[in-house]
Amino acid sequence: MYYLTHHMGMVDTGETKCKAYPPIRRQFQQEGLWEAVHGNDLMVTSGHMPVDPKLKDRRNGDFYRSMPGINSLEYFLPALFTEMMVRERIRDEELKEEDGTRRVVPILPDNTHLENRCLKMLPHYVCVAPSKLLGIEEKKGSIVKGLDADFCIWDPSSR
Repeated sequence: MYYLTHHMGMVDTGETKCKAYPPIRRQFQQEGLWEAVHGNDLMVTSGHMPVDPKLKDRRNGDFYRSMPGINSLEYFLPALFTEMMVRERIRDEELKEEDGTRRVVPILPDNTHLENRCLKMLPHYVCVAPSKLLGIEEKKGSIVKGLDADFCIWDPSSR
């Protein structure tokens, strides 16, 4: 997930808290990941790899001695949802008419339409698409009678 929400331009050189394997990539590579997500060719997971903060060696800033891993589970839904909102806002602003001319869509101040659209897309990205890619859609990935009921309740407006 942090590969979808962070790129090298957002991370200071040598910052140990963002050391991960594979490393955080460039912005154009992040765009390629989003294209794969939209094309159902990539599953979105938390990528949570807990590391004791002491092992990140942040005080000394020794990137090479720092353990890789990013504690991210608690940020998974909020960070992914926020990135989706930003990307959907840009798409709304850059929609094109059938004849190829640009059409600017007014953005509602309260973001209701964006929020609703992103909330509808989120389960597909993190549940439906991964279960299909793994070939387990007959057991998981949707809230349907007979499937495993793995779900969470999350309110994006809560702080």
